Amino acid sequence: MESTAQQMTIEEANVVHFDKAAKEGYDDNPFVEQVSKQFADLIREKCTLGKENTSMMDYACGTGQMSRKLEPYVQKVIGVDISQGMIDYYNKRASDLGIPPEKMQAVYVSSLKGDDSDLDGQKFDIIV
Repeated sequence: MESTAQQMTIEEANVVHFDKAAKEGYDDNPFVEQVSKQFADLIREKCTLGKENTSMMDYACGTGQMSRKLEPYVQKVIGVDISQGMIDYYNKRASDLGIPPEKMQAVYVSSLKGDDSDLDGQKFDIIV
């Protein structure tokens, strides 16, 4: 039996899994695309979104599938994730699409302290 010191925590295992998934085409998975589209359509149907005044947080944002689908309908999107690989992919993809970081950007969850100074004190109208 492995000692506790040798076992990964759930957080560490998630980081390893999703860092690897980001490199192996997670964003190209048809199931991820389908579910993201359905969820984004439902959010647009049920929530009032506005390009001029709606700020959105995409918690556990992954590669940004949901953020990219909703970005045209909100003022700003901040993605938050535990996987630096996913965050790097998210930010590169947004940049490649010509979306500036002021409009759509992902940050590493461990960089957040859990107080009002996080994300320049920004409040969110919707969290997905």
